[in-house]
Amino acid sequence: MFSMTRHQLATHWLTIPTEQLAEVYAGDLGNAHRSLLNNGIQYEPMETETEHQFTQQLLAYVATGFEQPLAIQYLLAAMLYYRADQLPLQYQKATVPGWFLADYLKFMFTPPRLFQQVGESLHYCKYLQNWVNFLHAVIFSQPEAEFQRQIATFFAQSASFLPLYFNTENLCEVFTKRGDILELVLNKQGFPLEYSFPPQSSASPKIRVGILTRHFTPHTETFATIPLFEYLDRDQFEVILYTLQVTQEPLEQYCLSRVDKWIHLPPQLIDQVQTIRADDLDVLFIGTNIAAVTHPITVLAAYRLARLQATCFNSPVTTGLRNMDYYLTGKLCEPSAQGQSHYRERLITMEGTGFCFSYTVESYTKTIEIDRASLNISESATVFISATNFFKLIPELREIWVKILVKVPNSVLILLPFGPTWSDSYPVDLFIKNMQALLARHGVDGTRLHIFKPLPNRADVKEVLKLGDVYLDSYPYASTTSLIDALEVGLPTVVREGKTLRSRMGAAVLKSISLVDLVTDDEKSYIRLAVGLGNQPQLRAKKKQQILEKMRMNPPFLDSRNYAAKIGKLLQKLVKESPKK
Repeated sequence: MFSMTRHQLATHWLTIPTEQLAEVYAGDLGNAHRSLLNNGIQYEPMETETEHQFTQQLLAYVATGFEQPLAIQYLLAAMLYYRADQLPLQYQKATVPGWFLADYLKFMFTPPRLFQQVGESLHYCKYLQNWVNFLHAVIFSQPEAEFQRQIATFFAQSASFLPLYFNTENLCEVFTKRGDILELVLNKQGFPLEYSFPPQSSASPKIRVGILTRHFTPHTETFATIPLFEYLDRDQFEVILYTLQVTQEPLEQYCLSRVDKWIHLPPQLIDQVQTIRADDLDVLFIGTNIAAVTHPITVLAAYRLARLQATCFNSPVTTGLRNMDYYLTGKLCEPSAQGQSHYRERLITMEGTGFCFSYTVESYTKTIEIDRASLNISESATVFISATNFFKLIPELREIWVKILVKVPNSVLILLPFGPTWSDSYPVDLFIKNMQALLARHGVDGTRLHIFKPLPNRADVKEVLKLGDVYLDSYPYASTTSLIDALEVGLPTVVREGKTLRSRMGAAVLKSISLVDLVTDDEKSYIRLAVGLGNQPQLRAKKKQQILEKMRMNPPFLDSRNYAAKIGKLLQKLVKESPKK
């Protein structure tokens, strides 16, 4: 049974009478179906014209709605060829049997492994926004009903919102509704989300600040969180770190040395909440991304844990949580008052980028030796390079990069997309196949593309970056740490600026060090700048010298002491003005 082809299995589903479907799905056929879905069968190309015609019939039947007698059978067959967002599902009127409900919800919320066609990222965003709107209405129509409870619980535990980042949409509504559903589920557990803190004691003049994160290992979130507390004035602030994991790594030990107290939280949620509340915090910063998926820090952030709760660009969009009071960023990332419409939190903007990274303790040394000859790259070639993460490389961006290769004939592209910060599992083969097919469509030799596997550490990434001539930043989700790595080795960069925080971060980095001529505002100017740098070695050399000079001057996004002074003043202002004090 497990050796069935996709087409055989799909055809077989259509032959099973409705009254037998539950029993068959619970057996070997259902196991084979779930196994194929888990292995990404939808991404395999159709082998024959007959199969293509068959799938068109599936789509036509699915589009007629769940009232049809074989609706579930046809849906099962179609699931083997398409993601939920690619199907014309009439889910607003769906009647899903109980035996299929969990797998149906899983299918509806499974994010794409790879966006393969131009427009897919935005289409998926629209799909998920509509799907969440629908579920929110269903759940809150009868929030005490068992059916609604099951849906809300599955949603809270399993929904992934990471694919929503890669567009320029306003995501406030969808994340707010996500927050509403999560709070509903947590409230049903019987432990109150709300909490009233006692009046602050005049005997303790210090502002008590907490930092909550999953861990303090050498990852982007940690390097961006350290400046929040590293150099805060201990005469004015008491700082407590809260973490779920203990690693004993040097960076963790350094973090502990920079605070007044460190607490390894207990395993149970209620105990975690009570532990943090007992410390009577004035402000709690959430240093972990709590927007992408629901994990223990997301759940904790839904509770009132301190008088004021805040986050920053580690969550690159609004958290959507009612008990998150502030979103901290910079005026270079959110320059206008209209930015507030993108956040459920109150938006607070500092001068500059609003973010900073601290690499004070970084024990990395390079473990690789690499040069152009080892990659069969000519010394005369122009090397475009990017270490931006795989998830940011949507089809529109990949198309632009290949167009740049076309316009700079003696050029190659090096990618380092599989860094461990975002994931420990990537569809590597699928991505490479898609890139090679894209190159072929544009008439570009596939040997002009080099894709690296994950490298051991940041020092190794920089060794590879040194092979490059021009760094290509991503859009619409811009880079920060990978862009800074490129600047530290003097690479001229090409950045595109958009209208949302997540599409302005790279431009904010460059503007903060007065490299505005490396910032573009549309596709044409992005390509024009990249091609200009690619074809003019003297211009590249000039820009490299300028960049290295700027980076030697301790730029603001690496100046943790200066950042701490700004944070300290801001915290004093917020605590003084807060009605919760």
